[in-house]
Amino acid sequence: MTPELEKKTNLCEIDDMHYEEFCDLLTDNAILDDKLLPEKETNWIGNVCNLEAISHNEIKDFDKNNKILLRYTEWSNISLDNLKLIHSKYYLNTQAEENIKIDIVWETSDKNHALDYKILGVYFENKDDFEDTPNYLPGNSGYWEEWLVDLGIIEDNYSDEED
Repeated sequence: MTPELEKKTNLCEIDDMHYEEFCDLLTDNAILDDKLLPEKETNWIGNVCNLEAISHNEIKDFDKNNKILLRYTEWSNISLDNLKLIHSKYYLNTQAEENIKIDIVWETSDKNHALDYKILGVYFENKDDFEDTPNYLPGNSGYWEEWLVDLGIIEDNYSDEED
């Protein structure tokens, strides 16, 4: 959609229940009172995790050949020229790692009502666990299972508590 996001993987395009729940949790917590979470504000999630809003900017010059946008405009019967896209940037902070970059691309016909926003993409970026290179898939991180537990997506099968 933008040159910055071109190299990243749109997690919404991955057919996996945990990725879908991860994206849902992020997008649900990126909105507060029918507005995007205000910049520099934090929304607490799960067990000592939070989503911190960095910026929200309209995308004016987007790739009109992007397959996600083409599919969306065909499905919703909206012209590419009439799309209004917002690129939101966040940091996901967890117990295991802070400042994980989260990008969300929204389509909206009304900037004042975030509950009507359509989610076109959720993107993830942290550092690879073994190399100093970007990682665009949370499942590639050694912390993935821990994040799923801390965010309340899966049960902790390794809990120290006895039944």
